[in-house]
Amino acid sequence: MIVLTLIMVFLLGFSILIIISPKYKISELVGLSYLTGIAATTTIMFFYDVFNIKITLFSLFTAIILLAGVILFYRRNVIIRYFRSAGFAKPVLSFKRLNPSWLLLSFSIFLFITASASKALYWPPSAYDSLAGYDLMAKVIAAEGKINNSLFEINNQPILGTSKRLIYPPLVPGSLGLAYLVGLKSSKIISLLFFLFFILIFYSLLRRKSNQTNSLFVLLLMILSPDFLMFSSVTNINIPFAIYTSLAILYFYNWITDGNKSDFLISVLMLSSGNWTRSEGVVFFVVILTILAGKDFVDKKFKKYHLFIFLGIVPFIIWNLYVKSNFDVAQSVFHGKLFWDKTKFFELITYIYRVVFNPKLMGFTIFIFLALVMMNIRFLIVEKDSSLHLLIIIFSSFFLYSFLFYQMDNSQMDPLLYMIQNSFKRGLYPFLILIWYYIAINPVTQKIFNWYESVFFQKVST
Repeated sequence: MIVLTLIMVFLLGFSILIIISPKYKISELVGLSYLTGIAATTTIMFFYDVFNIKITLFSLFTAIILLAGVILFYRRNVIIRYFRSAGFAKPVLSFKRLNPSWLLLSFSIFLFITASASKALYWPPSAYDSLAGYDLMAKVIAAEGKINNSLFEINNQPILGTSKRLIYPPLVPGSLGLAYLVGLKSSKIISLLFFLFFILIFYSLLRRKSNQTNSLFVLLLMILSPDFLMFSSVTNINIPFAIYTSLAILYFYNWITDGNKSDFLISVLMLSSGNWTRSEGVVFFVVILTILAGKDFVDKKFKKYHLFIFLGIVPFIIWNLYVKSNFDVAQSVFHGKLFWDKTKFFELITYIYRVVFNPKLMGFTIFIFLALVMMNIRFLIVEKDSSLHLLIIIFSSFFLYSFLFYQMDNSQMDPLLYMIQNSFKRGLYPFLILIWYYIAINPVTQKIFNWYESVFFQKVST
């Protein structure tokens, strides 16, 4: 039954992507179909809850078949042309063109992904945040068929010990609930698929801007980032959030550099899904909106499809209104006004420094990143390399994200040190992905790997 459920999720996601554009590689289209399908399926769950319709496999399948059927029928000619033009020719294997470095890197990636998958599928959910939050919510959604369920029966408040974990937007608990709806004992297969399909998409995006050796090498290093690799096999909200928000930025960046309207719309779709995962996604919405407004002002051009960017904030608004009207939970954990606290500011800087530059958490990612930024100064300032846009997004998003923790009212939350060591640290995963993408596409790295392939391929071919 889980196979049929996943097929339905893919079908819904694929039908939505076909509306935007079918002009993507198969690997990219497959990965995006899963991510989009999950977001759309949990949106159906939400509206079922609002209209008091019980969430069951039958009710979900009914909605998916109706929605996907209508869309696919309407876009049938586009789909037929896509598969005809895809040209599924029989691959020709040439040992002369076989690069040993590709084999080594591909095998290493496969090995670590397999290890992560084995850990995910063998061990049941054990993280406290999952057991007292997302996975618990998923089980009750599957058992009772609604989001506003018995976990909130006492004065509309979350049960003791869950803090506010139960009132995160429904994408993660809803998607995990699919596993329990089909009778599985663990929801980790859903989390694992998030990670696997992200790898497909990220590699496809790398290949747009860099050669194969570069793409595989950077992909391997990103997977090996210690904290990221550990959480890839854990049922939690952080990896899905990182996937959606980082992809929103990367597709937006590709739209800026290449001008492909489809990339912009995919960015909006991923941004909406990110805000359907965690409300902190509003940080990336603000950055994207600001850069988009600035670009339109400088170019003195405005296109109507740019207005779709406001769809990125809709899930944030809808979910916060839903929580406010249904649950008795204090939503405001921030100071309502800007303020200056010298002690808190320097404590924040110190704690952030300890986390960001800790090799046990992020490996040597930040050191490699900063070294490459310095090595690319000439390309960035003199030649105005397009990677400058990505750096602006990374640094501005990081500043705004850090500012949230400065504005946080710690009298209503845990102490600042604890928040930085836990919540802030896990929120760095989107930046980790963006940083590794920059590491791959910057001019210095490109020159090194282009030289390597030109020299090595000549030797292999001869």
